[in-house]
Amino acid sequence: MIELVLNKTRMPRNDFYHEHVKEALRKDGWTITHDPYPILFAGMPMKIDLGAEKLIAQRGMRTIAVEIKNFRHSEANELAKTRGQLANYLDALAQRDPNRSLYLAIPKSIYQGLFSHPDVQAMVRKDRIRLMIFDPDTESIVEWKE
Repeated sequence: MIELVLNKTRMPRNDFYHEHVKEALRKDGWTITHDPYPILFAGMPMKIDLGAEKLIAQRGMRTIAVEIKNFRHSEANELAKTRGQLANYLDALAQRDPNRSLYLAIPKSIYQGLFSHPDVQAMVRKDRIRLMIFDPDTESIVEWKE
C-alpha cells in the first residue's frame, strides 16, 4: 500500500456523484477499500476516486479502481482530460497493481448522450475503457461495460 502525504489545500474536491457511486457499489455487493485509491505514476502521486473489492463465486476476490466523471463542464475538454487521466492510471496500475481493473463511472444520462456518439464509442473501444454506468437517482449500477 502506498501512503501519500497530501497538502489539504491542493486536494481536489470529490466529483459531484462521488457518494452516489459509493452507494451504488455497496448496493452491488462491493466493499469500498480506498477513498481515494492512491497510486504513483512516474514518481508522482495520483488519486483514483475509489478502490473496491468483491468476492465473486468461482473467480475469487476481484479488485477495481473507479474514476468518477459527470462531464458537467465543456464535454470535449473534459473527455480529452479524462482520456489522458485514464491512460496514466492504466499505466500505473499495470506496474503497481496489475490485477486491479479500472472503470470509468458515468451517469446513465451521459452514457445515453455523449457516450452514444459513434466517435466516442470508437474511442472507448480503441482505448479499451471499461464503463460503470450508474443511476444517480436510485444510486444503483445500471450496467458494466467491459
